[in-house]
Amino acid sequence: MISPEQDDVEAELRRLRSQLADARQDVDAWRSLSERQRVQLERIRSVPGVGVGLRAWRSLAPIRRRTLGGVVRSRDSVRRLARPARGLRHIPDRLASPGRRATLRRELASLEPVDPTTARVRIVIPTRTGGARLGELLDVLEHACRARPGVELVVVANDVDSATERELRSRDLDVVWNARNESFSTACNQGAEGMADGYLLFLNDDVEPLDEQWLDRMVVAAESGAQAVGAQLVHGARPLRDGGAPEGRLIHAGVRFEFSDGALAPRNLGGGRPRIESGAVEVGAATAACLLVETTRFRVLGGFDDRYNYGAEDVDLCWRLRQAGGKVVVARGAVLAHVEGSTRLGVERRERNERQRANWAVFHRLHGPSVARAVRRDRLEAASVLAAPTHVAITVTRAEPGVSYGDVDTADGLASAFESLGWTTSRLERYRDSWYDVPPGVDVVLSLLDTYDVRRVDRRGRTTIAWVRNWVDRWIAAPWFEDYD
Repeated sequence: MISPEQDDVEAELRRLRSQLADARQDVDAWRSLSERQRVQLERIRSVPGVGVGLRAWRSLAPIRRRTLGGVVRSRDSVRRLARPARGLRHIPDRLASPGRRATLRRELASLEPVDPTTARVRIVIPTRTGGARLGELLDVLEHACRARPGVELVVVANDVDSATERELRSRDLDVVWNARNESFSTACNQGAEGMADGYLLFLNDDVEPLDEQWLDRMVVAAESGAQAVGAQLVHGARPLRDGGAPEGRLIHAGVRFEFSDGALAPRNLGGGRPRIESGAVEVGAATAACLLVETTRFRVLGGFDDRYNYGAEDVDLCWRLRQAGGKVVVARGAVLAHVEGSTRLGVERRERNERQRANWAVFHRLHGPSVARAVRRDRLEAASVLAAPTHVAITVTRAEPGVSYGDVDTADGLASAFESLGWTTSRLERYRDSWYDVPPGVDVVLSLLDTYDVRRVDRRGRTTIAWVRNWVDRWIAAPWFEDYD
């Protein structure tokens, strides 16, 4: 008598044997392709003069490498030299920055005060080249800890430079010393070890709180039901030699997702002035440059995922929190200045870009389908938590006020109905063929006219609809009709 367990084992063995057979077929196919390519290469080499040319090309390899290396180094040097020039465009803005910072401080001071937190909070700061900027932050945090007995401070030192080491050893601090530059995930997880309850606050070493109640307001938001709380971040002062920055302008008020060239991408909610008010707003994710997380949830989820290397680990953590039923918010009364990337300017742009591409590839591999489904639902429901509401672009003959074409009346009626759902609408005007220039952020292209050749539109990540009002025979006869979704 064969038991159900044996049946399951036999079924699993059959499945594995089938996969192995498929894999062997793939290997054989690649070997065959490789052999054909080898034979073709040998034929090419047998042509008179080709072999000599290839040998000459190989002999020049050291020169080519040196030349290419020189070009890359020159390009990177030019970029470094160009930073001060780029910073010149910020001079008018920088002249206004003291006023903006003073306005922010006044607005924060006008908020209704909250009691200093009595919750247990561990502040974790990874650092490598924090130096004097880290020292200024530690001054502020040590003062905050003295006023709040439940707040403690841990610094994770990743193969720090001499200036940062002197700064840390001159203070009475809990420091985790690493002999190498660990990833942000690993460093934060090290700093969180041994914390059993309360909250963990992950903080970059290049931020500056703009008032004394920022931490208290974040804890209030967490105690109101959020499992992760971010803060609003504004540009801090950056020297002109580093490209300058629009100091006091909003960098981060949460993360939303959008489809770019058909792929899902996270975007910081930034630009303009921060909205200063009591309370918090729900967001898709928040940056770990300043992120308060409930310790028990952090533990259950296994902390930050160390498959990431300085990028995407905070969005990953927030997404896993949301998937587990948690809530991520940004406390609008917590505002910090952030000199973004100030400790990483020495890393070449190409290296940073490659690292970020690898990080987001990991994120999409782990969460891509679930995030995409949730984002599309959020856009349809106009919830405005994970993404902006659905944007529908409607084709019209003319978009000028006062025109009397029948399709304009239909477009207005449709737009009114969509906007009642909370969606965004716009018009694609046939005049001068401008209706093929679909702006970024459009989710749905809805055509009211059979002459609209949908094949000329970038349809990646978009839905196309043929709204067949009349002239049915013409619609069906159009060679692009079957290309509509």
